[in-house]
Amino acid sequence: MNRLLAGYLAYKDTPEVAQWLDGPFFKAVCKVNAKEFENAKSVADHVVLTESALDGREVAIVFKPRAAEAWPKMFRFLKLYRD
Repeated sequence: MNRLLAGYLAYKDTPEVAQWLDGPFFKAVCKVNAKEFENAKSVADHVVLTESALDGREVAIVFKPRAAEAWPKMFRFLKLYRD
């Protein structure tokens, strides 16, 4: 399942998602180390995704949309993923 879709389905009936869909429609993908991943799991309103091909290993976290000023400070220091 598309990772963004998993987050959408978890929070589709919330006002934050309705506002996000109305635009502007931003998303970001960050590459993190194990400590950053664990710290991010402490932030409210998220879905942890696992990969069955990796024996159920946690591979991503999708967060419910929120206003820019509502993101915890730690997110400002994460590196954007660039393919």
